[in-house]
Amino acid sequence: MLVMAEAGAGKTVLGNRLAAELAATYSIAIASYTGALKAALISIAKQLDIPTTTPTYNKDGDITGEKPMSADQLREEIASNCDSGTLIICDSAERWSASLRYWLEGLHNQGVVLLLLASRNPERDIFLKMPVLLQLEEIPELEMRSLISQEAQHQGLKLNTQQLASITSRAGGNITRAKYLVQQLRLGEESELFKSSNQYRSITPFLMAGLAAFSILRYLANGDPAMRLIGGAALVLYMVIRQLSRA
Repeated sequence: MLVMAEAGAGKTVLGNRLAAELAATYSIAIASYTGALKAALISIAKQLDIPTTTPTYNKDGDITGEKPMSADQLREEIASNCDSGTLIICDSAERWSASLRYWLEGLHNQGVVLLLLASRNPERDIFLKMPVLLQLEEIPELEMRSLISQEAQHQGLKLNTQQLASITSRAGGNITRAKYLVQQLRLGEESELFKSSNQYRSITPFLMAGLAAFSILRYLANGDPAMRLIGGAALVLYMVIRQLSRA
């Protein structure tokens, strides 16, 4: 399955929850690729309890120790120990290297269950073989508040109602941004912003009301070209500000 959503929209959270829910059914590995191919393979192998080392021998054929497997050996070892009872969750799958994606194709062909979490669909190799395409919706507000509260507790903070509402609103359904805002609050960099939100009131409603009044005058000033011109300009400004306030 391919799950798509913008960065920070909760794909990793979804992957972790699915792993927890399906732990009794599948052998599960969650991995991401940050440029180190071997590190990604080792992470997958360790989560699936697959060896990552191979024995070393002396000239008499006796085992003298162990040495790390190469990337090619890790690919083969993981593939030989995976089947339809294995679930591999690939986070930020669009970043995975071509060699890893081709390897995933082989796993998919042998029945391994794959979940690709991506910000976009590259529409090539393994992405073309995924049977279901799911667009992840924005995290609901109540769930977002719960996640923010959990993150705040993790960082040693207790948010009041105002702070929780402010972070939820400013995060816009993006869990990564929410974590950043909580961290900034913990560091004391957001305190002034929270204070200022109570000290200042937006003048946009008053400005829109004034422009609306001028636009009404345009229609009342039947014989005055100047007032009709001013009213027409005010009407245009009113519509522009109205659209910007909705953005």
